Amino acid sequence: MCKWGGFAPDCATKDCGPYAMFLKGECKCMYGEKNDGKGCATCAKNCGNGATCEAEGPFHQECICKYGGKFPKCKRKRVWTKWSTWSKCTTTCGKGTRTRSRKCLNKNGKCKGKYDEKADCEQAVCNVSCKWCQWSEWTRPANNTTCGKATRSRKPNCPAVAGGGYPCLGQTTQEKEGSDLPATAAFGIDYHRLQDWRKNRFGVTCPGGCFEVTKAVHDCEARMPTEAELKLVRDHCDGKETCEFIPGDDFFGTDPNSVNCSRKTWMGWKCNGNNNSMIISFDTEPIHDPYPI
Repeated sequence: MCKWGGFAPDCATKDCGPYAMFLKGECKCMYGEKNDGKGCATCAKNCGNGATCEAEGPFHQECICKYGGKFPKCKRKRVWTKWSTWSKCTTTCGKGTRTRSRKCLNKNGKCKGKYDEKADCEQAVCNVSCKWCQWSEWTRPANNTTCGKATRSRKPNCPAVAGGGYPCLGQTTQEKEGSDLPATAAFGIDYHRLQDWRKNRFGVTCPGGCFEVTKAVHDCEARMPTEAELKLVRDHCDGKETCEFIPGDDFFGTDPNSVNCSRKTWMGWKCNGNNNSMIISFDTEPIHDPYPI
């Protein structure tokens, strides 16, 4: 029997090692040399990149993936580190974002793919209190765009209430009386009705302007006006281009028999927005008032 293999009389004269045989006076690798030239390959199979041929016993050879997976679906050599854990959400309530990162392991520092990733995240609903939206522009009726009552409005929910927030408090609409035109000084002569007021008429027009009541008194003697008297005449005339009415007990709502006197009416006014220009059309002349404006 040959010591290192072969058959007499052609016995191998030296030990060729595993996966090699003595042939024609020298050792030959059965399956070729390894890729690095160091020793004989253990397999005849050409597995390709990502796998090596390994002998599973003397008669079985198999391609084994170098970096995991099962041949032929081998994983490639890892050039990235594992992804870091996700960062905390950028918000403590509501919607936000979170990130994670990884590093390139290649010697040149260049890898194909993303170094960072971003993802949406959502926390508990935020507590948001209601805020009012902006006021609209002041508007007046289409037939009187500069005088009289103007209104504006606003809406809540800019932003809307969320979570444990508070609702909006306050008015949704506002009103104002008067004119958008420049104000002028009050007319310097007070109006005085005579005793036959039922035959008389008060009429003043402010061409291109707005009438404004400054004084209204209906009594036996001249005095300062009450809030009720002013409101009555202002509701009837303020903001209009023309103020016209018949002053007397009927208009002011007084009982002509309550006091034994002849009541008279004292008026004060001005025209805003037209340099106090006015057309006076009542049928008795103003007279002196001991309580001027």
